[in-house]
Amino acid sequence: MQIPPYVSNFAYKNRAALNTAIADIFVQKGTPRNQLFISGHSCGAMGSLRMESLYPDVFNSAIALMPNCWDKSEHSQLRKWELDEIRSAKKIDALIFHSETDGEIDYQSDSRYLKWMADIPGAKWIELPLSLIHISEPTRRRGISYAVFCLKKK
Repeated sequence: MQIPPYVSNFAYKNRAALNTAIADIFVQKGTPRNQLFISGHSCGAMGSLRMESLYPDVFNSAIALMPNCWDKSEHSQLRKWELDEIRSAKKIDALIFHSETDGEIDYQSDSRYLKWMADIPGAKWIELPLSLIHISEPTRRRGISYAVFCLKKK
């Protein structure tokens, strides 16, 4: 795989370029683009939603598991910027899994404050009774994780 050149001082633009390049490789090898989706957990989930919001033609859809990625500050500019990017989407094809118990330690990051995402056309909000996924948080080495998946018919 050829790594795309460094495109910006903003990490998300570099990740977007890399995710696009990965998707393009699948397409070049014969996978229809409508069978590609992006998924992530926590910061990766927020990144997956942003990718689907800002670059809707790269993947068919996103699967976001407990999206939550910002500091504990009430006045976080990063948090506002990320959420505004998602809010600006005219449509976002995504399954969003969340819980009221997820994100309790961060400022307004549990599902009570993020349910507006379900109002974006194409988004499907799935409320879970517990947040079992974030139990593994301390074992991760990096703050952001993405996974690109391909569904293929037999």
